[in-house]
Amino acid sequence: MIRSFLPVGQGAFYTEQFDCGMNIVYDCGSSTGKSAVEKQIADTFEPREKIQAVFISHLHEDHINGLPFLLSYCCVEKIYLPFLTEEEILLTRLIAHLENTESTFLADLLEDPLQAVEQYTLPVDTTTPELFSVMPVASNLRNRGNTTAIPSGKALADLKTSRKNWVYVPYNFQNTRRSKAFFRGLKKNGYDKKDTAILSGDVGYFFL
Repeated sequence: MIRSFLPVGQGAFYTEQFDCGMNIVYDCGSSTGKSAVEKQIADTFEPREKIQAVFISHLHEDHINGLPFLLSYCCVEKIYLPFLTEEEILLTRLIAHLENTESTFLADLLEDPLQAVEQYTLPVDTTTPELFSVMPVASNLRNRGNTTAIPSGKALADLKTSRKNWVYVPYNFQNTRRSKAFFRGLKKNGYDKKDTAILSGDVGYFFL
């Protein structure tokens, strides 16, 4: 197996390529510029090469903005995304707004992950990639309707490699404490977490 940490500047794009032909991708983005991660994708994979799984650690632009190109360049079979609560979705949107990294793809991925990836899936593919939501530890929350929920920490038996001791175990560590502190800061500064006006551009700085 060859593991590569690809040079995309600020961001993350890692691959594992096994002798059996299996390709795994961890995150796929760069804030240095989308062209950096797109170049690495084209240099690493052949057009229409199969990628058995893509794992996304979190939905910041420097971890996902290369995903549309990857979907249109390669044949991706499965995508594993962290489950987000409504509060965490709002928090992700706020961070993107404050960092000026908002994108249509991010908005679509937060609203409807299946529809978001369908837009970029290769037309030669017979199916859109399967989508999985990795649930938080000890969670009884319901996942979004167009993804399959999998428990945090459960080994993925369907990803079989040529290495008998190699197992994929995705985790979702929910930052409950930090999320609550963030929204306490919003409330302290006169905002309500359900108030969409905070995404309109009239957002100030506040201390948590």
